[in-house]
Amino acid sequence: MSDPPPYIDASTARPPIGDPCYRPALSTTAIAAFVFSLLLCIPVLSQLVGLILGIAGIVQTGGGRRRGRGFAIAAVCISPLGMLGWAVLGVFVVQFFAALIAVGQNIEPLLVEEEAELPALVAAFRQEGLSARAKARLDDEALLAWVRDARARFGPLREITAHERFVESTADPQTITLRFVAGFPDQQRDLRVTVGIDQGWKPVIDDIQVDDLRLVPDQ
Repeated sequence: MSDPPPYIDASTARPPIGDPCYRPALSTTAIAAFVFSLLLCIPVLSQLVGLILGIAGIVQTGGGRRRGRGFAIAAVCISPLGMLGWAVLGVFVVQFFAALIAVGQNIEPLLVEEEAELPALVAAFRQEGLSARAKARLDDEALLAWVRDARARFGPLREITAHERFVESTADPQTITLRFVAGFPDQQRDLRVTVGIDQGWKPVIDDIQVDDLRLVPDQ
């Protein structure tokens, strides 16, 4: 008496390779690659993982052994673009932060240079450094008067350094306040610079305040 044929569950049985009804399994590697290529919560690293898994997914799905080759190819295409995008964004953020730091360096000559140099410095600073709103409320003479008042009250500036709480929000959503520590002969003073952003993403100054001495008067 021959042995009975082995039991096969028809609900889970898969036709053999070559059978017209054969449908290969979906590649989880290819799916994971596609998901990682789109993740934004872990910049660069998730795209790198997506690229590696995408290459593995292409190999795994070769010859029709597994489904999901399109996901793997998409991950290989998207991941480098994602890494490039994060790199460009990182460069932009670094440059923008450096431009904010430079705001204090641009103010420094006004409170350091000799009196004879002040009119030319003030005119250039007003033209290049102030926002359109500040220019409308402040001419060269008013800016020069503020500089002379600050020099008379506090003495010559020695250095400007960024405060530990460098960026603060303001009531105006279009501006932020940058805090610096201004070193004068008698003591350090609180220097606050209110800046906005022009159309070229360049910081422009709306107001400067050393202790209670404000550049732009209240309306």
